[in-house]
Amino acid sequence: MNNGIRPTHLIDRICDDLAAGVVSARTPEQDIYARYGRGPDPKSCWLEYKHALRAYGEEHGTMVLFDDTNGVFLAQMDCTADTSQAEAVAWLDPFAERHYREEGSGSPMRVTVYRLPRGDYSGEDLAFFETRAEYLWETTKGRAPAFA
Repeated sequence: MNNGIRPTHLIDRICDDLAAGVVSARTPEQDIYARYGRGPDPKSCWLEYKHALRAYGEEHGTMVLFDDTNGVFLAQMDCTADTSQAEAVAWLDPFAERHYREEGSGSPMRVTVYRLPRGDYSGEDLAFFETRAEYLWETTKGRAPAFA
């Protein structure tokens, strides 16, 4: 995995456990601490867990489109390390455009793309994505044009 994350034995172990289904992006924090915590601060493993989610998600992932303004899941697509941002935008953006038109308020709406290991994330809320997912990019629908 060439993702800019310096691998550690713990990150490798967590990635192996993600592949085997032992843990997932939904595993409760306390279970992560109990399984991987070490030393005087068992919570020190949380950052490595998040790095493992990112590393594993890059190879076997799901990109999720979420309306942050209204707290609404919009769409998701499976991805690999070869999936380009342009491909993701081409596939996900129509969902955001349709949602913006149907939402109907006319107010600007922030939509964000997150990545996690492959799975169904349609029932998750914004807090889940903010604490567990890798932030990729965001855009605002309905933004008024800037005048020069």
